[in-house]
Amino acid sequence: MRSRRTCLRDALAPNVKLALFSNATTAHLPHIQASLCDFDLPILKLDAGDPATLARINRPAPSVTLDTILEGLKATPNLIVQSVLIDGDVSNTKGETFEAWIATLDTIHPAAVQIYSTDYPVPDTGVERVPPYVLKRIATEVAEWTGLHVEAFWW
Repeated sequence: MRSRRTCLRDALAPNVKLALFSNATTAHLPHIQASLCDFDLPILKLDAGDPATLARINRPAPSVTLDTILEGLKATPNLIVQSVLIDGDVSNTKGETFEAWIATLDTIHPAAVQIYSTDYPVPDTGVERVPPYVLKRIATEVAEWTGLHVEAFWW
């Protein structure tokens, strides 16, 4: 069943793609899943592949768990995962945290992955930007290891 949103788009601008960007914390809920089907480009965040790294990077509300985020991501058709990569006191670009993130991407198997790093000051002085050449290398590695389409973005 087409929603009012897609009917309006089809009537006014049939060639326009509808995109949604979300932190994915409620993507597991049935009414959210029903709405996600309306979007051509559901872009949902996943910055970590393990609960400890998720807690350190995203600082989610106590009720938000990695398992519920993954439940929603796995159920989303045409999923595009977007991940911020950081280094410093907490890092998701090397070691076990990096391997967990890649394994999680491989399990979810999204249509595409977008990676980027922070390019502006953040409140935590222990967060370091990942330079473009490292983002490019990571995109290539993840694509080779998982077979996923991975794009790196930087400013």
